[in-house]
Amino acid sequence: MKARLPFLLALALTGCGSADTTGPSSADWKGDWGYSHLVGGEGTTCSETGAIHFDSVGSHLSGTFSGRGGCESATGSLDYAKSGLASGQVEGDGVAFTLTASLESCLYQGTLEPGATDKASGPLVCTPANGGVPRQGSWSMRR
Repeated sequence: MKARLPFLLALALTGCGSADTTGPSSADWKGDWGYSHLVGGEGTTCSETGAIHFDSVGSHLSGTFSGRGGCESATGSLDYAKSGLASGQVEGDGVAFTLTASLESCLYQGTLEPGATDKASGPLVCTPANGGVPRQGSWSMRR
């Protein structure tokens, strides 16, 4: 049996590391996107629009963004502008990325719309930098 072990091990490893190209490919997220989102929580609703520029290396995204928005609550309204860094991951037509600014950090998850390469959408969660209550909502973006 000892003499057969190296042979069996070699046989088992022959399928490893093959260059199978039939698996899912990553969509091209690189470039300029316009985005919008709507979030709410604790009696406050906020909407935002802006621009994101993604660079990509393999499945990793990095980039910058700038946006403008406003929040409404029972106590009043607030307009704001923000900019910061974008980072994330892609897998096939799916994406998860974070936009981080001094006010908050928002995690966006979603997919390209079926049959489209220029429209994506999904859910998001924004967490205030001051440790406040996270707000949930939805987003969309388009090139």
